[in-house]
Parts: sequence; C-alpha cells; structure tokens
Amino acid sequence: MDKSTVQNFIRAKINERIQLMGINSFSPEDSTDLVREGIFDSLAFIDLITNCEHEFATEINLENYNPREFTTYGKLTEIILESIKK
Repeated sequence: MDKSTVQNFIRAKINERIQLMGINSFSPEDSTDLVREGIFDSLAFIDLITNCEHEFATEINLENYNPREFTTYGKLTEIILESIKK
C-alpha cells in the first residue's frame, strides 16, 4: 500500500463531507486539521477512521498518538500506513 492510495481515499471522504457542507472544493495540506477546520466533527472523524480500517483491512489504534496531531491530514495518513505495515 502506498501513500497516494491512502491519501486519495481520505480525500474522497473529505470531498463527501464538503459536498454536504455546500463547499465546492477543498484541498488539504499535510498540516490541515480535519476536525478544527470543521470538515469532520468528532463522530464523523471516528466514522472516517472506521472507513479507513475497512478499506485497508487494518486496525488503527489512536491511543499511541498525540490527539492534537492525529486529526491532521498528514499524520492520519502516516498512522494508517503504519497500521497497514504491522
């Protein structure tokens, strides 16, 4: 599994959310905090994690990460890639 595949999946989920919000386009950077930007609330973020677990057949344990970081686009991508490699 490569980084671009994970990022494309997360971007697709972001696009679903922003369409519901009536936003035409949004291009996240690695530092974009998906919760603080209002794209995902806490429940929707958990749903995103669950979708990622199903898509990539992995279990993501966020307990080992700083809560201020794992909601960023870049860190979430890293976490998913790390969980796939285990």
